[in-house]
Amino acid sequence: MLSRRSALTGTEELQAAEHLRCCETLARVAPDSPTACEGWTAHDLAAHLWSLKQRDPRWWVGPGSRRRVARLKETLRYEELVDRLRATPPGFACMPDDRFNRYLHSLGEYYVHGQDVARPAGITRPPLGAALDEALWVRAGQAARILRRRPPGLVLATPDGRSQAVTRGRPRQRVTGPPGEVVLWVYGRTNIARVEVEDLAQP
Repeated sequence: MLSRRSALTGTEELQAAEHLRCCETLARVAPDSPTACEGWTAHDLAAHLWSLKQRDPRWWVGPGSRRRVARLKETLRYEELVDRLRATPPGFACMPDDRFNRYLHSLGEYYVHGQDVARPAGITRPPLGAALDEALWVRAGQAARILRRRPPGLVLATPDGRSQAVTRGRPRQRVTGPPGEVVLWVYGRTNIARVEVEDLAQP
C-alpha cells in the first residue's frame, strides 16, 4: 500500500483530469437531467460548481447563495455555463487548508459531482487508475471524519483488505467497497454507492 505522501503525489494532475471529466459529463446531458443530488438538475449542479470557483463564502450557504445561483442560471444558458467551467482553471480552495492538502477536497468534489450526473444518465467510465484510487482512499478518510462523525466505531474498508477507523470506539459499522465507491458513500450518495454496509455491533 502506498504511503499517504506518495498517494498525494500528482494530485493536482488528478484534480485537473477529474475537472475535465466532470465538465465532459455535464456536456453530455440536458440541463434538466436529474442527478444523484436530490432535487438538483444538471443545471443546478453546474451552477453549484461555478459558485465554488468564486472563492466567496457568500456563494456557498444561506438564502443569499440560493439567490446568486438562481440568478446565474437565468443569466447563463446551461451550455455557456459548462463551457465556462471547462475553460477556467480547475484549482480552487473551497476549504482554507485545501491548497496545503494538494487540493484533495476539490478532487473529491469533481469526482463525486461527476458521478452525480453520470450514474442517473447511465454514463459509464473506465476503471479508476491506481493513483486516483489511492488519492480517493485518502480523501475518504479525511471527509468521513467531518461528514460521518456518527455513529461511533465507523470503519472504512476496501475489498483488498485496507481499512481505516474513522470514529473512535469499538468497531460498530464497516463500509466496504472500492475507494471511489466509499467516497460516494461518505459524501452521502448512499443511493448510488456500491458498497457493503455491515453492522458489527454485538446483539
